Amino acid sequence: MLKHEKSFALVVPDYTPCNDRIRGRYSFPQKTYGDRVWERLRTFGDGDLYGEELFDLARAFLVPFPDGTLKVDIRDTDGKGSGSIRGKHVTIVHSPYLTDDRHTMIGAKLGDAAHRADAESVSLVEPYNGNYRQDRRSGRESLNAHVVAQVYMANHIGIVTTFDAHFKQLEGFFEDFDDIPLGGWIAIYTGQRKKPDGSPKYDLDGYAVVSPDFGSAERAEKIANLNGLKLVQLQKERDPATGKTRIVSVLGDVKDKNILIVDDVISSGDTVLDTARACRERGAKECIAMATHLELSDGAVDRLLGEGIKIIGTDTFYHDFTSEQLKHVDVMDTSGITASIIYLRATKKSIGRFLDWNNPANRELIKLSPLYSD
Repeated sequence: MLKHEKSFALVVPDYTPCNDRIRGRYSFPQKTYGDRVWERLRTFGDGDLYGEELFDLARAFLVPFPDGTLKVDIRDTDGKGSGSIRGKHVTIVHSPYLTDDRHTMIGAKLGDAAHRADAESVSLVEPYNGNYRQDRRSGRESLNAHVVAQVYMANHIGIVTTFDAHFKQLEGFFEDFDDIPLGGWIAIYTGQRKKPDGSPKYDLDGYAVVSPDFGSAERAEKIANLNGLKLVQLQKERDPATGKTRIVSVLGDVKDKNILIVDDVISSGDTVLDTARACRERGAKECIAMATHLELSDGAVDRLLGEGIKIIGTDTFYHDFTSEQLKHVDVMDTSGITASIIYLRATKKSIGRFLDWNNPANRELIKLSPLYSD
């Protein structure tokens, strides 16, 4: 039955109706993340059943009103998808192309639109949502992660999937929440990268893996163990008056070593810069910053590259990098990971394989590759 009757649909938001008022300082790629996932999803299969036989493509157009609010319209106007999701299990691919709060509200509207279009069930894949960083309170401030969970569930979204959320306890806010760790996959991707002559692009021998704080220690330790490298831990203290942190000690030897700074997100780049400077003061040499989410706000790229720090991460954020920047910035394409998760769920197979970084079959499934050609 599944071979002949498509029971699933992928919903990809289309931002082309959005005007400059909606876009603000953001720019959208010609081919969105959702479109790249669709291309990969169609090719997944086990010899008998492929994604193109299971899934239809539907587009959700984000239509702005004059006052700046948006409505979501799931329809087909370009011949690339059937537009109908009635009775189907729907997965929405929702990339962070706008500010976190607008992104969250659009995610809720996408869920509501799919439900009102008679979807059998609704799942949401969002590679990043900055509101997930606020999952605990120290005073009377809002608990943003809980707010997002309530808004999504109220709008009929069942499973929410994200990559490398800031805190594990997020799943307690949702009925069904999957946090897919990508640190190991980025490390494997880095080890597989080659120069045009076939030699390794990154030779990690002699590197030390540096965790900039205790919050990133577990992630850094896994990557260090995966590559047989030493782990170095930074210890910080926070000024109670200003709220700023400073590095008080480096636990481990970095003298004459190259360093790999591992974190979940690089925003302003201040944490990476402070970590690199502290390690260089103690004799460290070359520096690579590795993070899943390259938010890279407020001129972070130029600041990091200006101090000779290379950047490796994923495509959870879109940036229009220059050719000169791409000599020192390496972005892993995660569309294959997202597509394989969606396919495995549809065929009732476990997605636990994404926790097993060393399994060659898993690497073959998703085929890690760079987003930008060398």
